[in-house]
Amino acid sequence: DVRGLKMSTAVDAIHDMSLNVGRLRFDSTVKTFDDSLDAVVYTQRPEPSSLPTLMGGDVTIYLTIAKNNIPAGQ
Repeated sequence: DVRGLKMSTAVDAIHDMSLNVGRLRFDSTVKTFDDSLDAVVYTQRPEPSSLPTLMGGDVTIYLTIAKNNIPAGQ
């Protein structure tokens, strides 16, 4: 589960799990390169689960800088 992590940390975590980043999706709050560096993951696909994901599988992460878009507790 990479929700609540900054983009670079989330990408590293995904790679550490032997997975690939399929796509980075930025919402409308991310307007500049600096915004992208501060962006936080608010959701991911596939969703985190107790079922294993195949090594080399893709994970798409959705990023925002809007604090209200980030799930509570993340």
